[in-house]
Parts: sequence; structure tokens; C-alpha cells
Amino acid sequence: MLNIKHKFIFLLLVMLIVLAVAPQISAHENSTHEDLILQTDDLNNVSIDDSDVLSSDLKGATYYFNSSSDVDGDGSKDNPYNHIDYSRFQVSSTLYLADGEYNFSQNKYVNGINLIGQNVDKTILRYTGPDKTGILFIDPGKTFIVENVTLIGFNIDVEGGTFYAKNTVIRDATAIPTYTEATDLVNSASNSFGGAIKAYKSESNSPLISLENCTLVNNTGEYGGAIHSTGGRLIIKRSNFFNNYAYNYGGAIVALYGCSVEIENSNFTNDYSINDAGGAFYLLKSQLKASNLYVSNSSATFGAAITALDSNIALTHFTAENNTAKYEGGAVYALYNSVSFIDSVFRDNHARNGGARCGSFDDELNRQDFL
Repeated sequence: MLNIKHKFIFLLLVMLIVLAVAPQISAHENSTHEDLILQTDDLNNVSIDDSDVLSSDLKGATYYFNSSSDVDGDGSKDNPYNHIDYSRFQVSSTLYLADGEYNFSQNKYVNGINLIGQNVDKTILRYTGPDKTGILFIDPGKTFIVENVTLIGFNIDVEGGTFYAKNTVIRDATAIPTYTEATDLVNSASNSFGGAIKAYKSESNSPLISLENCTLVNNTGEYGGAIHSTGGRLIIKRSNFFNNYAYNYGGAIVALYGCSVEIENSNFTNDYSINDAGGAFYLLKSQLKASNLYVSNSSATFGAAITALDSNIALTHFTAENNTAKYEGGAVYALYNSVSFIDSVFRDNHARNGGARCGSFDDELNRQDFL
């Protein structure tokens, strides 16, 4: 009888201990969950600069290439592949290219790929397929990174994704006609957008293009000889654009419908529009903020350097030199804009009307030289 009573008391004590500890365990679990939610929210608010993104995206499988190798290896550092083919252009991988020329003949999705060359002047990836230009596609929310490579004959198609290029040359590309509605234009077989880069919104993502120490040369399209971007953000640092042309507007760059263009320490030379406006830049309902921007020897029917319609422009240390418009705006043609020129120079620009500027300006002029 006594043993039964002792067992009962023991079981009762165990139950009391469990009841006392359980709330503490539950409270600890709830506290940990709240901490995780807070950390996730904090991460969503963190601003990541270009260098952080470039380094953090170098992940996944890694392959090495050396076109001068006599043996086609296994892609390891000590035994590299000697050529690139479709199967070796792996999604979410890093490709290291030694100096040399590599041919590629197909269109390809490049989501999550990091393409890193040894030397931009000596590491060349050339399109050799049946079309005028090969297309490298970036899907919404995905990233493609290129560094120290010359791309010849490739168009980067960015649908709500991100394209980073550093120490890169993109040249000799011709825009491919498109049949999508993404550009808010009525497309036909003759319409093509962005010879080197075409960027546009997806249903839920806006494109981001970042070019640092890059050169875009000898690219062409119906609209936007080098770049055509609808919405999103375009960042250009220490880069050069020359000999790009469009049959219609935007010899070098077209920015439409909410596109934000940010430029510093860059040169645009001999970019031109054959039949329309904006020899170097054409903006519609967008914005351009630039410092140390130099535009020379460009031409168009209107606005040989810049044509801006219903857009915001803020230029500091801007130089427009020896640009020619057939009709109006030897340097800048603007309508319905907010325009600011600070410490800028307009030299030897020519047009039938408005050798330097023409249009309607709601602007601020500080320390300008019209020569």
C-alpha cells in the first residue's frame, strides 16, 4: 500500500515539473522564431553595392578553359577544357577563360553564370552561329556577370534580370527583330531594339544594367544602337561608347517609361541616329543624371547628343562638342523637361535651329560656356 502511494506521489511530481518547464520551452521557441523574422526583414532592407554582388555571386560549379591547350580536359584548373560548347555553358556556374579566342554558335540562357576572362583584350568570345547575332538571355530575377572578356556578335536580352559587366567590350552586334509587347511599341519584322543590350520589365521585375570600365562599339539596331531599356535602372561608370548607330532614334542609348540612367566619367563618340532623334541618347518619360559626361561627333535629325521628351535631366561637368543635328538641337533637344546644366561646355555644335540647345526648357543654368 505504501509503495503504491509513493509511486503516485512520484508521478504527480513529474507531471508538475513538466507543466512548469513547458511554458519556458514554448516561450524560448517563440522568441527564436521572432528573432528569425526580424533578421529576415533586416536583410530585405540591406543595400548591396556592385562589388558585393559581384563577389557574392561567384558560387556553384567552377570550370576552366584554355583555348591553346592541345587536349580537351575535364574543366578542372589543372586540366581545362579547350573550347566552349552548349553543355559547358552551365547555369549557376563560374567559367574562367584563359587568354584566347572561343567560338560559340547558339543562343543560350545565362542565368547565374559568371564569365571571367584573363585579359579583356586577349580573351574573346565570338558568336559563330547562322544568325547575325547570338542572344544571351537573362530571366526575371536572375543575374549574368561578365568580367575581362570581349564579346563579339552577342546581344544580352534582359527580361527583368540583372546584367553586370566590368572591364568588358561588347562589339559588332546587331539587334534581332522582336515580336513581344515589352517595349510598348507596335513591333514588326523590321523593328529591333538594343544592338548590344535589350532590357525590359517582366511581370514582377525591373531590369538592372551595370557597366563599369566597359566599351560598346559598332553595335546597331532599329531603336537603340547599343542599349535599349524600358524601365529599370542603367548604371554606367568609366565607359566608352563609339560608332554605335540606330536607324531610328537613339544612336547609343534609348531609355523609356521610367528608366533611370546614371552615368559618370564616360565618353560617347561618333554615335548617331540615321533617320530620327538622339544621336547618343533618346529619353522618353525617363531620367538622366550624369557627371563628367562627354559627347562628341554625334549626329541625328534632332538632338545630336541628347533628345529628351517629358524627362528629367541633371548634368554636371557635361561637354558636348562637334555634334550636328539636321534640324534642331545641335547638342540637346528637349521638350516638357526639367533640365539642369552645371559647369558644362557646349562647343562647335551645329543645327538649323539651336546650335547648342533647342526646345522648351524648365531648367537651371549654372556656369555654362557656349562656344
